[in-house]
Amino acid sequence: MRKIACFFVLLFSLQSILASGGIQSIETDYTIMKVRVMKYNNNTKIIGTSYEGTVVCYDYSGKLQWKNELSGFMNNDIYCADIDNDGKDEVLAPNADGTLYCLDDNGELLWKFKKNSAPILTATMVSKGKTNYVVCGGYDKNIHYLSTKGALLKSIPSASYSIEKKHKNHAINYLRKIEQKGKDVLVVLSAFNTNYDQGVLYYFNPFEDKPYQSSKMKGKGGGGSCPGTMAINDIIPRNTEILLGGNGLNALQVSVGSAEQCTAEKIQFKFKNARKDIGKVGYRLASAEAIPYKSSFKYYVLFGNRMHLVSPEKNGDPTEIVESNYAFNDMCKDGENGKLILGSVQSGGSCIHIIDYTNNSWKKEFQKLEPSGKMAKILANTKDFSKKLKKFKIPKWENHKVAVKVLSSGISSQEAAALPGKNVKNLINIDGVKKLYPHVENWDRSGMENKVSRETRDHRKKYDLTSSEALAKFKKGLEVAPSGIQYWQGHGRDVYFYSLPTAKKVIDAAGDKIVIPILAELGAHDKDAEWMAEDFIYPLATHMKGTNSFISVRNKFTFWQSVVYTPMWKRLVSGEFADSFVSSMEESNSKVMDMSISGRIGLWAAGSMNQWGTRFTRDNPCYDRLRQLSYQKVPNHALRMLVHQIASGASVVHHTTVNIEYQKVLWDMISTGILYVPTRNEIVSINPVHLSMLDPHPLFIKGEQVKDVTLYDEKFEKENPMIVGRTQGVNAGGPVTEWDFSKYAAGVKERRLEFLPTYPNGLVLTTPPVDKNSLRGTLESHLNPIYKNITKEIFMDGKNYYSDKNKTTTYSADTYYTTVKKAIEEGAEKLPLTVEGRVAWVTAQTAPKHLRLTLVDGGYVNPNDRIATINFHTAKVKKITNLLTNEEVKFNKGNAKIAVPCGLFVFLDIELKEAL
Repeated sequence: MRKIACFFVLLFSLQSILASGGIQSIETDYTIMKVRVMKYNNNTKIIGTSYEGTVVCYDYSGKLQWKNELSGFMNNDIYCADIDNDGKDEVLAPNADGTLYCLDDNGELLWKFKKNSAPILTATMVSKGKTNYVVCGGYDKNIHYLSTKGALLKSIPSASYSIEKKHKNHAINYLRKIEQKGKDVLVVLSAFNTNYDQGVLYYFNPFEDKPYQSSKMKGKGGGGSCPGTMAINDIIPRNTEILLGGNGLNALQVSVGSAEQCTAEKIQFKFKNARKDIGKVGYRLASAEAIPYKSSFKYYVLFGNRMHLVSPEKNGDPTEIVESNYAFNDMCKDGENGKLILGSVQSGGSCIHIIDYTNNSWKKEFQKLEPSGKMAKILANTKDFSKKLKKFKIPKWENHKVAVKVLSSGISSQEAAALPGKNVKNLINIDGVKKLYPHVENWDRSGMENKVSRETRDHRKKYDLTSSEALAKFKKGLEVAPSGIQYWQGHGRDVYFYSLPTAKKVIDAAGDKIVIPILAELGAHDKDAEWMAEDFIYPLATHMKGTNSFISVRNKFTFWQSVVYTPMWKRLVSGEFADSFVSSMEESNSKVMDMSISGRIGLWAAGSMNQWGTRFTRDNPCYDRLRQLSYQKVPNHALRMLVHQIASGASVVHHTTVNIEYQKVLWDMISTGILYVPTRNEIVSINPVHLSMLDPHPLFIKGEQVKDVTLYDEKFEKENPMIVGRTQGVNAGGPVTEWDFSKYAAGVKERRLEFLPTYPNGLVLTTPPVDKNSLRGTLESHLNPIYKNITKEIFMDGKNYYSDKNKTTTYSADTYYTTVKKAIEEGAEKLPLTVEGRVAWVTAQTAPKHLRLTLVDGGYVNPNDRIATINFHTAKVKKITNLLTNEEVKFNKGNAKIAVPCGLFVFLDIELKEAL
């Protein structure tokens, strides 16, 4: 027995820590987002914080020392310091729930501090004489000084010291301590806008109200370039550097602030070809550390999946690039032990990785690194799924009627046609037009009545094609595309990339082929936008009637619940152009994905549009422009999102290539037919209760302000409870209220990445008000027959509930939600079944006595093995079959428990004793 026990101890050790000469990996079973090091007497320990906000502590042997789950919300920062002078560091965890947690060296909670609901972004410790202060700050725009016991000593409003002329307030992006002449200095990094602000460094003597110096970071910003990491370089005597890693799409930016010289400069990367050397386009966050090198040092800059080794000297070595197969969540330095600590890989990994930078073998090992734990499990599960998929046969009672139109850069029409399976005809590839970008038509707009439409141009485009040249490119594209083409017709205020006559001629030239003009980010809804819609959008939609072509409206944030119900879009909502429009999304920097699904399916179910769409691109995982981690090399998160949404009826898929081989599994699933695409009258997992949107409340629309991070107002929030609230940039990762739709309907607890919401009582739709005289028809006329006479309509405007369309009686969001919640729970009992657990799910009726249930691992970027509990209501179950394995699933009269593998999905056929 002792030998067996020793074997398992050894096996566990090997599984929990994989080490070689230059890199060591510790398996944690958590998605580790941030890493730090703490001092424990003379030893060093590794601190990590997970996606869910759990703080873990490991030693370098890979042994777990302790863990603390805290609040279940994410920690925006981790800072380790000996605040009580006992020789052991405490851990400060600034949390998105507005709390600063302080843990002792054993992981026990010492104290917590909370001033308001604004997420705290950062914390540090500074000393003045013999007095230690804990300092924290975030979106409430104050620097808070606390005692070492967590008592508030004073708060310094950012407006009281800001040097910015236009933006006096700012969020506290980062706080760190440096030493100057043997004394502590508090360094503050500001942020007022996540896209156009490079920040200012303010230097304070401890506990003083005004900085003694400041330096504004250089650069124009743009594209979410605001710094998102901060590290200290104290290698150079009498020249302490503050290293600020920027966010970037196709540019790598690291700023260096010198405390002694009060300067701010950009690191000069010595690239041969900058665009190629930083890797493919994608939103990444740079993490920089200074590592000793010979008699000097080098900057080690982690940017996505590449480590850049940069000489600080202008005439120094060229930048060396070491490329991994994976991008990482974070990096920090343990200088005393010659180590770099990396967070988990962004694709859903669960390891902490330790680089020994004194051992040159780390470079080759970094290139070949294959993480254990959840990342290995995801790859193995996907491989096993693909192998079993080859044997799948479509059940004889299923009739796959819906074709999925794929707007993809990752699969050619020839490859699509060569896919295996009887359902391959239902995958239609829509090609792009080659050699079109960035060229658009240069046509005469001088006669346009509206100044905004007449003068607005998109800075990314070259307006250099004649009408004839533009039309020739489109016709050539149509000639080589078997099914059709898609192209950008407009972006933002400018929908006139091609004139209306040219756009109409493209539709005419297509014949039976499909043309999909894309209108991206049409957030404006003022009088100028209304004019634009009547001048161009609706005339083009009218011209499309009777063709196979349609306009893809690809908007952001809460558009499909709010702006779409403004006067500009009344004709779309009415159903006048049900075949001419499809909804789609740009989810970057959004925090309401659970709502966007409800809104798009709601308009489809109501008859406003006869199809709905979805989109994946690299920046989908970005919910906070200050901390952009959107460079997943294994797009498992995208695969699961698309599986769920296509299984929910999405038939137009905008798709960006990341990993062609991995993403092919989605096309195989469609072509074989294991992924069933229902019509709207086949879905039976929609709750009978639906929320009908009246004219959206101005405060609801104001919730789309995600770039400005100075909008938090404690008094305003308390006085204005919202049905859908806390959607602005200052709420990134923060909790939703008990009365928020996302909480009581979607089962969502935070404003983050809910692409795979649970909706435990069935999907609750947001819809237009039911109107028997509308062109779109009634909601029940489009739904499955089980919904006849059982739907319940609740009126709202995003802020308040109302008794009827005329708003005869108003109900407050924070009280009336209990009535709505109860109605939803009662409505769930009228469904065939509902599902509990951290899974996304949808049920479709494929035959009178057959249901298709799709279950998807619901951890978007933190996948895991899940258990789903199916609760049966009106369904009288005869048999349940796993369609992938053809195995029968055990169940009892009331429920069944289903294991959903990490990073995967389960497709079940439920045979009924009697028809619904």
